[in-house]
Amino acid sequence: MDVLIDARVAEDISRRVIVDAKFRKRKIDIKDIESFEGMMKDCRAQRGILVCANGFTHAALRRAQKAITISLVPAEAIESLDIESWYPCLGKCAMENRGRTAGWVLYDRPLGLVQRDSPLTILAIGKCDGCNDFHVWCWDCGAHFALRGEEAEHACSCRRLWLTERVDEGFDERGNHLESIRLLLVVPVDATPLEHETATESPLIFAPVEVDRRPLN
Repeated sequence: MDVLIDARVAEDISRRVIVDAKFRKRKIDIKDIESFEGMMKDCRAQRGILVCANGFTHAALRRAQKAITISLVPAEAIESLDIESWYPCLGKCAMENRGRTAGWVLYDRPLGLVQRDSPLTILAIGKCDGCNDFHVWCWDCGAHFALRGEEAEHACSCRRLWLTERVDEGFDERGNHLESIRLLLVVPVDATPLEHETATESPLIFAPVEVDRRPLN
């Protein structure tokens, strides 16, 4: 472990964060994630950030996504890392707790979205460490919202449509059935239908793009 931080997220609430940098020649694998989870338990940390100098395997990413509280950060993205943007859950656990302490969401890294003929859009994505619901913070309109459950949708003030859906991912090499909840953003994409091949400008069509996912098993 390189850094341990006790972050005060509210007047009487804190979250312990540990940051560990792995400067190895190989990619981070699932065994590294399991070892990191053990370290988090030993330190009683609610959030862990693993800096990966040479990337990570698909299995490692899936395990981190399933854990919810582990973020894998490439070395080149460490300057954009934010461990101060904590917000109370707006999802399922907030509704069920009715004013009592619910889960919290850490927007640890902003994302840039480039769309045709539009300025760069900055978004932040997080998951509640209580109910696991996806949360979105749109910096353009300032909207901050949750997508509750496995099949949800929400349009922010920018009229961007966000969706969650449950997907069947088949089976892994051990025969285990895999499923995930995907977070999708519906964005315009370039397309020229056959009947418009000579058009000077391509019409816009809209398609969902995966922004994040939460494995269920």
